[in-house]
Amino acid sequence: MFSLLKIKNDIEVRRKMLRFINEQNRAAVTCYEDQRDESRSTWSLSVLLVPLEEGEPNVSKANPAIARDISTTGIAIITPYLVEMKEAIVVLPGDEQLFAQIEFLRNRPMGLGFSVIGTRIVGFVSPKQFPILEEVDNAMKQICSNLS
Repeated sequence: MFSLLKIKNDIEVRRKMLRFINEQNRAAVTCYEDQRDESRSTWSLSVLLVPLEEGEPNVSKANPAIARDISTTGIAIITPYLVEMKEAIVVLPGDEQLFAQIEFLRNRPMGLGFSVIGTRIVGFVSPKQFPILEEVDNAMKQICSNLS
């Protein structure tokens, strides 16, 4: 039974991420294949990284980051600071923002305080689950509307 639930969750993660990737500007998207499970898009995206502490989002420690090499199963995250967390929520901006729950697989320093983090998307959360994310959702929508 557990494996069927995990398979269903993995399919849902891939479906939502595929929809997100397809909604992005196709002119900017190219894919490449490497040692990962799937090909990844080579474009980058500004995101918000919200640490999960004891299963709860800690919005006071949220920081901007850059997402790149995005696929339906994972995201590489570049941060201008050293990261010591093991899991987080990454806010992917768009018409309908996605709150992807990620686990860190690799965390490599790049120099000058930057880190590149290899992640796996384990699922999605919503502001209904964590009401504190409602503030994040509204702030990100405001920022995105000011940029367009």
